[in-house]
Amino acid sequence: MTAGPSNGGNPSGGSDQTLGQITFRTSGPVPAPVVMSGRGAVVTALAGGSFTSATLKMPPPGSLSSADMIANTEMIYDRYGHDFLFDMGTYDTEPVGPPVTYSNNSNPVLSGLGSRIAATHFDAAVNMQVQTMNLDGSGVVTLTSGSHGFGHPTFSPDGSKVAYHEFDGTHYRIIVQPSNGGSATTLTSSADNAYNPVWSPDNTKIAYWRQVGGAGNFIPTLMTTAGGSPTQIPGSEGSASLGEVTFINGNTTEVVEEFYDGATYYLWHCTPLGVGFNMASGSDALQGLSSSPVGYKIVYSRTTGSNQGVFVRDIESNTESMLMNVTGVQSINWGPYLTTRNLIGNSGFLGVSTGALIYGQNGNRIGSLVSVDATTRSTLVATPQANPNPSQTLISCTVTGDALTVLKYMNGVSNVVVSLSTTGAKGAVINFSADTGQVSSVVMYTSSIARDRSAGVGYSGKIIGAYDSTGKNLAPHGATHVSLDPMSGKILTAG
Repeated sequence: MTAGPSNGGNPSGGSDQTLGQITFRTSGPVPAPVVMSGRGAVVTALAGGSFTSATLKMPPPGSLSSADMIANTEMIYDRYGHDFLFDMGTYDTEPVGPPVTYSNNSNPVLSGLGSRIAATHFDAAVNMQVQTMNLDGSGVVTLTSGSHGFGHPTFSPDGSKVAYHEFDGTHYRIIVQPSNGGSATTLTSSADNAYNPVWSPDNTKIAYWRQVGGAGNFIPTLMTTAGGSPTQIPGSEGSASLGEVTFINGNTTEVVEEFYDGATYYLWHCTPLGVGFNMASGSDALQGLSSSPVGYKIVYSRTTGSNQGVFVRDIESNTESMLMNVTGVQSINWGPYLTTRNLIGNSGFLGVSTGALIYGQNGNRIGSLVSVDATTRSTLVATPQANPNPSQTLISCTVTGDALTVLKYMNGVSNVVVSLSTTGAKGAVINFSADTGQVSSVVMYTSSIARDRSAGVGYSGKIIGAYDSTGKNLAPHGATHVSLDPMSGKILTAG
């Protein structure tokens, strides 16, 4: 477990430093670390600097539970001509966000590295063009031009290429092009219409829907990325209407298709053995099919009458749960497992820059990440709170400054960011579980605060907020005393 920052002997900042799984940079000197240890956790605070960037390196997928792996993914969907990007956060709950919105776009997808977006964009003449861009909307590259209909882009696994379909006035064709622009290559023959391409995880194939012999004859099809003869996906079912297909579990021989036969909507599982079977069927309209980058799950939107929601289905148990109760979702894409998280910097979860970082660890597991800022960053000081009772399982850290302006934190790897009001605050006591390193409560105060033991662990002073781990203020009108559970750090009373 890493207790303090390391930079190869360069404490003056300006270059990358490391703190456990965090890589950060400061515009000036690196603050001296304040290290606090508990029964199973270590909390390290760096206060009084100017952090301009911080990224979190995530553990490899095999070291995390299925829920934690899912939490380290993103989704992007389009709704009423706008795209929305959000983090999954905690699995099977409505995600926090969306933090980024993109206008006049549809059919968005995330690159295999999670750093770029491709989407169909409606230009000034309302023609559909394919664009790629950074997650914050910058760095836009328009790959197509003219009045042809372009749509349904998909990234190659390494993000270097994009495939999409084009209507040339007579036929729909699959086009492959470098994602940063350049010469386009036509993959499919003009003899058959080709729609909705999806790149295979190993970069060797593209799956798409092929229309053969006129209306009402659509076939899920595979073709190598080098071109050649198209073949029907083994075990797949043809359809009377256009559908969607997604590779699952990182396999190139296992897919799920969604289609409508004119009377019934189907989710159809094609196994690696070339056998297909019906996962689910009914009158509810299905669209926006995509699969999880880790685990064995798919996501789609389902409409019953005027009610619509986004659902996740576990393929192994074939059970469905609602992810979002939201209408108007046309397409949805489940992005990759993210190997890094941008904490501080452009589009950083904890801010563009900050004056203090606090990092809780339990072994190699991330307990919490806290950002604190002040009007004058050099005044920020982190001080451990002495614990007079060794049986208590709290780690407490007081952060003071001339005037606190930001206090944000996230527990675990879910990236559900809690942002607290700091109006009038000059200090805060942040309490961590000594077993997990997670934030259990925050006591915000104006000028001074004193610790006592009148009720387990207590604080007295001009208290302006007593927040639980979710960010709920249990003293919205202020308090003169707050008592905490000495084991969990939960707020017992505030008055």
